[in-house]
Amino acid sequence: MADLTIIYMTANRMPQRWVEFHRKHLLAAMDGFPVIAISMKPIDLWVGETKLIQTLPYGSTSVYKEWNRAAKIAETDYVAIAEDDVLYHPWHFQKFRPKLDEVAYDMSRWTLMSWRQDPYFSLLRAVGGFAQICPRKLMIEALDEREQKCPNYARPGEIGRHDKERRMGVTLRKHVEWWCHYPMVTLAHTRAVSSTFQDHPRWSRKEGELKAFEIPYWDRAGDIVDIFNKGVAEEEEHGQH
Repeated sequence: MADLTIIYMTANRMPQRWVEFHRKHLLAAMDGFPVIAISMKPIDLWVGETKLIQTLPYGSTSVYKEWNRAAKIAETDYVAIAEDDVLYHPWHFQKFRPKLDEVAYDMSRWTLMSWRQDPYFSLLRAVGGFAQICPRKLMIEALDEREQKCPNYARPGEIGRHDKERRMGVTLRKHVEWWCHYPMVTLAHTRAVSSTFQDHPRWSRKEGELKAFEIPYWDRAGDIVDIFNKGVAEEEEHGQH
């Protein structure tokens, strides 16, 4: 389906060992789709991507403005977000499209926390921007309205999250949830926009009720976490981060 552009976001903060592992899966998932890559430093995905350098400060508010910037360059009916700490199966981009007046969120998302001594997958039932497939025009309209009414809102929240949209005083957008047969894996880690909250137990990162040490396609949780943690250790040893 050539009706979708993938907007890939990276802040160039992930360790090289993880970058190489992630890129292998990302390129498989992106196969055949146009790509717009947004990064803090120049990168090459080698898929003929359109390259944008982020000039806004690192943070959650900037993310939404960069989405809007990329959506206005895309030429397809739909856009999907991809991030550098999420592992995607190709079916996530291939198998579902929402109606033109609604944004879709893939709920088949297992989370891994890199700081756990006994890593496991946790199925968290919550919408995430990294899991969205959105009509391009809807994204532009929604984000233009936000930037006009509340340009510096600290934690804007996903399109279609009515609690956030009410607080911002913007139009309530429709959203739908769907479950891809093969899940994505999100890595919660120490280099992300969102804090780990390890030192604040009352605000600790949420986990889903359903947990697993191994899941289809992605295999063992510990093996994935090891790639990130070994990469961090290697860079710290050589003073690279």
